[in-house]
Amino acid sequence: MENNFEEDLYWDLKELNPDAVIYTEYHDAFMGFTLKNNKYVAVYDATGIEQSIAQELMLDENFLDESFVTMDGKIEKKNLTEALSRLAKIRSMELSSNLLGEWDSKENYPVMFFLPKVIKSSYGEEENEIFHYGE
Repeated sequence: MENNFEEDLYWDLKELNPDAVIYTEYHDAFMGFTLKNNKYVAVYDATGIEQSIAQELMLDENFLDESFVTMDGKIEKKNLTEALSRLAKIRSMELSSNLLGEWDSKENYPVMFFLPKVIKSSYGEEENEIFHYGE
């Protein structure tokens, strides 16, 4: 069933540019398509890609082993999960940046969409806003 969803999700793009490169592993970050060098290509949310990569890193035994070695004797046990998540986020930012560089230089490859930090921070504020009855 998911394959049908993924095929439907990219259908319009594939009709406009059958050579457009798509990354189904980032389908949660897919935003649509745009023109790049007069050809339609996929657009992915950079934050979504970073999150997907970070999730994959948290399942990667090599990454976990390297991280545990890096943190050995440096953090309290109660902070292990948070520190591991932070390392995965840092590494995912690096990997997505490398991916961006690769995509930028190749025809038919996707582009990444970056939301300004000001807008990102306003989303977080709404989630933590204090509830007031009657407002």
